[in-house]
Amino acid sequence: MNMKQVVKLTALGALVASAGTFAANGQMSTTSSAATAQVRGVIPSMVRITGLGDASDQLDLGTYDPAAPADMVAADTFCVYRNGGGAGTYAIEIEGDGGTTATTDFLIDNGAVDMAYTVAYNMDSTAALVAYPTPGTSLPSQTANSHPVCASGITAEIEVRVAQATADAAAAGTYTGDLTVTVTVE
Repeated sequence: MNMKQVVKLTALGALVASAGTFAANGQMSTTSSAATAQVRGVIPSMVRITGLGDASDQLDLGTYDPAAPADMVAADTFCVYRNGGGAGTYAIEIEGDGGTTATTDFLIDNGAVDMAYTVAYNMDSTAALVAYPTPGTSLPSQTANSHPVCASGITAEIEVRVAQATADAAAAGTYTGDLTVTVTVE
C-alpha cells in the first residue's frame, strides 16, 4: 500500500466519525432534531393443524367383534387455521406409512401382514365425507378456519375404515400404522 492510499483512508475515517454529530435530516441544531424512520415487519402466510394426532386424538379402530361383524371405523375432527384477512385456502395431502404398496393403498400391518383401509375426508365436518384418493394426492382449494385457535368457523373431519370383509379375512394381531396429514399454504 502506498502513502497516498493511507491518507485517503484516514480522511474517510475522520469524515465518517464526524457524521454522527449531524442530525438525521442533515440539519444541525442546538435544541432538538427529528427524523422519521419506517418501521416494517413481514408476517408470512401460515397454516396450522390442531386437534389431530395428540394423545387424545388417535384414530383407534378398536377391536373387531366377529359376533357382531361390521366395518371398523375411527373418525376425528380437526382444525386447519390459515392466517389472513378471512378464511384462506390450503392444500391437503394424506399419506399412510404401512405395507409395501403404501403409495397406492392405505395400509396398516401387524408386523407380518398388511390390512387395507380407506380414508374419507371433508374440509367441513358438517358436510358429507368424501373418499380420499390415492395416498399422497394433493387436494387444493380447501377452506381454512380464520380463527387462530379455531374457536369458530370451519372444522375438518377425517375417517378411516377397515371393511368388514377385510377384517373377517385378516390374520390375528394388532395392526398399526401412521397416517400423516400435511397442509400447505396456497
